[in-house]
Amino acid sequence: MHRYDKGLFIYPYRTDPWIAFGAIPPIGLEIVAASVRDLFARIDIVDMRFDRDLEGHLEGAQVVGISMPWGRERGVAGKPLEKYDIDFVHSVIGRIPPDRLLVLGGTFACESREQLFANFGNIDVLVKGQGEETLRELLTAGSPEGVPGLFYRDGGRIVETPDRPIGIVPGLYPDRSLRKYPYRLFGSRIDTVYTSHGCPYRCTYCEFEGQRWHSRSAEDIFDEIRSLGEESRYVLINDNNFLEDPDRAIRLVDLLEEAGIRKTFWAQCRSAPLARRPDLVARLNSMGFVLAMGVESAQDHVLRWLRKGYGKETNDRALENMKRTSIVIQAYYIIGNHRETAAEMLEIIDYSHKGWVDFICLNRLRCYPQSRLARIIADTGGIDVDPVDLRVWTDQVSKDELTRLCKRITREFYLSKTLLRTLCKMSFHFNLSGFARFAFCSFANIYLFKGSARVTGFLERLFGMAPFRIADAAVNALLRLAGKLVYGIRA
Repeated sequence: MHRYDKGLFIYPYRTDPWIAFGAIPPIGLEIVAASVRDLFARIDIVDMRFDRDLEGHLEGAQVVGISMPWGRERGVAGKPLEKYDIDFVHSVIGRIPPDRLLVLGGTFACESREQLFANFGNIDVLVKGQGEETLRELLTAGSPEGVPGLFYRDGGRIVETPDRPIGIVPGLYPDRSLRKYPYRLFGSRIDTVYTSHGCPYRCTYCEFEGQRWHSRSAEDIFDEIRSLGEESRYVLINDNNFLEDPDRAIRLVDLLEEAGIRKTFWAQCRSAPLARRPDLVARLNSMGFVLAMGVESAQDHVLRWLRKGYGKETNDRALENMKRTSIVIQAYYIIGNHRETAAEMLEIIDYSHKGWVDFICLNRLRCYPQSRLARIIADTGGIDVDPVDLRVWTDQVSKDELTRLCKRITREFYLSKTLLRTLCKMSFHFNLSGFARFAFCSFANIYLFKGSARVTGFLERLFGMAPFRIADAAVNALLRLAGKLVYGIRA
């Protein structure tokens, strides 16, 4: 017999500051819901980007879980609080009846716990860190006392229990049969998986420095990806560092190829595994990967300052190993570092071209209060930190000049880059003409029809017709041929 009748799990954001033309599943919330699936007669997962009927879903729910990963005022990609529509999120919390067990989780919920507990008397428990094992133990025990990983209300005071160690629960991944919404990016079905948690490195700027890396096995990951079916053509791997264990990544690709599963994967990684293991690069290329790689800088002294654990030579070798592959490379850089000059920052442009980088992402160095960087800056002269967005600037380059440099580097990189080469590489993974068509029609729908769901549905049916599919296949075939002949790209 189930312990509870109904559990309601809510993703409370109605807008998405990260993605303009699509929506990615709230994978963390779905994993937590899966961890307690057997304790409920039924589970209801509501994503308020698609569904606003909160009262209808509340009917019969004894336990309500709300995920709040986004919203901090400072230090998240420069996005101010209002971008996350936090007033709406707060209204969702306020609409939960006080007779339900209300559990909140997520990074932003933890950071704003004092305000949340003070303003919402209906909040019973707040989960800190990973929620899978914590929520299960809470619901099984029936009381928060003695359960690690919680803040909870005890009369007029807030009690904090000890932290729960980070870990991986083997075989635990979302029950996708509970989904009610079509998650797509640029019109194509997309899904998300976690394959690891944590990061063992101690980069200067990181607010989560020195955590142990916990990994699922290649076989466990393969079982989840196999369960996605053919509809999910694109898969976002939500790890901080997917390639920390290169042998695990190679084993996963082997399993996918043996099963005849072909998808395009997005993953974040460091450069060191790609530099040390050409065999890893070859296997990732054979499966079809888009890699967001932390290059961080083209200067050795900056990499030492950031304590990355690798130098420019490692980045050089990683990029060289990926040349003439179809791996789409997005390089991440951090600017505004100690003793970094404007001229050195501008070298990012030529360095990226030389390495066949397809896309760049420039990040301003930020100083989180709990990071090692905060302690270093306190003892170092010539460095300033904005108290609102936490951005760092130095005596070498002012705050305003850094903003101008960001715009200049981005503009000059894309205006001078080899666009054809990137299109050829992308043609091995994406329906490029379909993407372009979808983006154009999405803009028209947003500005002419206010994002009408009917118009979106009509366009999806229209573009699924045979003439469009034939034209798309022809465009991609021509681009692939050009990539092989002109640039020697091997898939």
